[in-house]
Amino acid sequence: MTSFALLASGPSMSQTVADSVRMMHRIAINDAFRLCPDADALVATDRAWWDANPDALAFKGRKFSMNPPRTCAVERVSPAKKLGISTQSNSGLLGLHVGLTIFGWRDALLYGVDNHGTHFFGPHKKVRNTTPERFEVFRQQWAEYAKYLPAGAIVFNATPGSTIDCFPFLDDRELAA
Repeated sequence: MTSFALLASGPSMSQTVADSVRMMHRIAINDAFRLCPDADALVATDRAWWDANPDALAFKGRKFSMNPPRTCAVERVSPAKKLGISTQSNSGLLGLHVGLTIFGWRDALLYGVDNHGTHFFGPHKKVRNTTPERFEVFRQQWAEYAKYLPAGAIVFNATPGSTIDCFPFLDDRELAA
């Protein structure tokens, strides 16, 4: 089975974390592409994020969004509402969906999926930041998606302090083993 690392932009994400998984397939979520510009894919749900980050359009890997800009080669992912995937989903969840369904990878490690706080770079300056109420909605979306994982899929949360508790947690000792 092919493994991949999902690198989200939560406060626990860092260059060290991104570098530690560079031998795996990787999906960068939003600004995490700056830490791994050679990732296989970049996923950002919101068109506003793409509009505020035009340099992301030069990303060499595949690009995905629920709401892609009209003028570039960002692949549109169709909603899967039964799975909790909609235009109101968070980009990390969409990234997991892309890895499992579009790429067909089966073993996922989640990094930077804190689901609280801000981002590894601080607050967004040009787009809305997530509110505590939205974090709770996102937590529920992750839990709903976890019920419908593709057959054979294995997902581990490797994000210390994450509020996404629908997948087993791995700590640094387990990852090093």
